[in-house]
Amino acid sequence: MLRRFAAAVTMLTILPVPGFNATEADLEHSKPFFPVVGLIVGGIAYAVALGLNHCASHAVAAVALVVLLVAFSKGFHLDGLADSADGFMSSRSKEKMLEIMHDSRIGTMGVFAMLAVLGLKTAALVSLPVAMLPSTVLLAALSGRCAVVIYIYFSRYARETGLGLVMFKRQSLLTCLWSLAVMVAAAWWLFCINGLYAVAGILLFICCWRWYSNSKIGGATGDTIGAAEEISEMLIPLILSICCR
Repeated sequence: MLRRFAAAVTMLTILPVPGFNATEADLEHSKPFFPVVGLIVGGIAYAVALGLNHCASHAVAAVALVVLLVAFSKGFHLDGLADSADGFMSSRSKEKMLEIMHDSRIGTMGVFAMLAVLGLKTAALVSLPVAMLPSTVLLAALSGRCAVVIYIYFSRYARETGLGLVMFKRQSLLTCLWSLAVMVAAAWWLFCINGLYAVAGILLFICCWRWYSNSKIGGATGDTIGAAEEISEMLIPLILSICCR
């Protein structure tokens, strides 16, 4: 259990686990701990947000929190978002899209996607009351990791081989329901009905993203998983900002 938790930590964050090297089996069984890692990241972001509320302007706090969330994932999910945009917006064949997504270089649509998501996330945080920032970033960090588990469960791997393949092994309905339950419970506890609206928005997005990625490349990849996390994380402050108007 500790090895699987450590595998989830090293995969999803920059937090070090000294002396630990994850095996494929560790990674296969790490998904149940994604919500736990989301709570850890969200808890740290919550504490930072509380501090920023006392020593920085609203806009500075919002930008700093967005940077913090990206830094925690080593930009890994943001890179997946950019690669997905480059591939899907290329209007090429499935094989060519997968080739473009595998390329480490980022194109115009990838840059646009990153700017759009980061911009919307920042603007949404700025539009929220200052007192809501800590709870919002906590739920956003948690929901992004929970959404990944749900997306993986309802998808299949689009490549025959690749680093992302290990995430699609040993699928479990219980793990999917566990991630959904944690996300729903946290949303209700923090924001009551508005939190449930935000979760509903994420679930709708996951359904659409699963359909869209399947129609484009016949399934999911590590890049589309990263995109799912980033967009789900952005949807929390965006939907809450709409609900608070």
